Amino acid sequence: ADIWCLHLARLLQDHHGSILKRVAGFDWSIGIDIDQPWKHAHKPLWKSAGGTIRALLRGRLAEVRERLATYAGLSPDPYDTFSWLLERPEAASRFIFFVLDRSGRTSDCTHDPSSSVYARMLRRLHAVARLGLHPSYDSITKAGLTAKEKKKLEGVIQGKTEDSRQHFLRVLLPQTFRELEQCGIRRDYSLAYADD
Repeated sequence: ADIWCLHLARLLQDHHGSILKRVAGFDWSIGIDIDQPWKHAHKPLWKSAGGTIRALLRGRLAEVRERLATYAGLSPDPYDTFSWLLERPEAASRFIFFVLDRSGRTSDCTHDPSSSVYARMLRRLHAVARLGLHPSYDSITKAGLTAKEKKKLEGVIQGKTEDSRQHFLRVLLPQTFRELEQCGIRRDYSLAYADD
């Protein structure tokens, strides 16, 4: 887009003889999707037991050891990198954590952001970095779901969020952006290429 703007500016300058000044600026951020805050920790007992039994029956002994070590507190959960991320000097100025709500769908988060342990962690992140909404998979087809998820997240973090990135980068034009705008989202980070 900058190339076309510069070309247009040169044409206008040649035609009208005026000098257009371009204000150069660049800013960047690091978006981190929190699809699953923990791999094994903080899940209901039935889910933890079921996952461990399934791994055992499938002969995945390394996974069983990892699960048991996590449950016993002998090793940290493999997905729990939040303390390390918050220690980075760019955390406050560059990081945006996009939080996915639990919907019951397998493509969405299995942890509820309003659970006490997850809520504490989200408030800790929010104290240092920006938090954004990561609308659930069905949010593009269910009217009002994005607003409901945003309200829930803001209640958990006890603050506002104006950032968003669609889960799986699912966008339905122009409805998705209209709904985001209606519920107070000012910056969306969905228009990108997903990794293959």
